[in-house]
Amino acid sequence: MGWECSKKQYTLYRLFNESFIQYFTQEKFKELDLYLHHPVRYIAMSTAKFLHHNPKTLDIFEYENDVKMRKLIYALTKVRYKYGKDIVIGGGELE
Repeated sequence: MGWECSKKQYTLYRLFNESFIQYFTQEKFKELDLYLHHPVRYIAMSTAKFLHHNPKTLDIFEYENDVKMRKLIYALTKVRYKYGKDIVIGGGELE
């Protein structure tokens, strides 16, 4: 039985946004999971250049939303730093 490799590379020009990364990861998992009845053996994801980017290359259609989300992430980071990382969690993390 021959196994296909589901491997892709994406380049996006966006400000770092935790909710977008979660959404993007879930969508790409659904897209790349070719064998629904077999367990996934390995997933690798890498991100880079969130701090040093050229503002001319950002996605202008998502920029305002990304800026709002960036402010929210910074505020949440301050709260987590002060009170502990588990003080604020996403709805998907609830059990």
